[in-house]
Amino acid sequence: MAEKKFGQRMTELRESKGWLQRDVASRMGVKANTISNWEKGISRPNLDQLCQLCQILSVTSDSLLGLEEPPMERTLTLPEQAIIRIYRNGSDESKRAIFAMLEQFDRLQVKLYETSMLADCATEFIEGSSMREEWEAHKQERLPSDDDADSQELDQ
Repeated sequence: MAEKKFGQRMTELRESKGWLQRDVASRMGVKANTISNWEKGISRPNLDQLCQLCQILSVTSDSLLGLEEPPMERTLTLPEQAIIRIYRNGSDESKRAIFAMLEQFDRLQVKLYETSMLADCATEFIEGSSMREEWEAHKQERLPSDDDADSQELDQ
């Protein structure tokens, strides 16, 4: 597949943020037709403008110039990249909420893992010991129900 040109990458990045050319132009202090010319390949930004453009679009110059994929795009799936974009574009309050939710999720995963490991260890111990028959018998025993307790009270 042919490499994308600077203007194509710039257009895709701008559109991924939902911005019009005039939105980028106003952030950079240039005219909208300047942005249009960059995207069409008619002209290119100078070094200072390139740095400013990278900051505005939240990308590295290597990425914008097509020199290499940014590390995130090399290692993360598209859904993972979307989560990071949503987080980065969120308010401070939403970032705190997302982070708190992820911490809770992580704690739940740890508890699930610990519980699973404990159950595996208990099963392994019981199956490997002389207690296996006793355990099987214990599982077969009928535990007293509430009805049994009520009937014993009535008998007294």
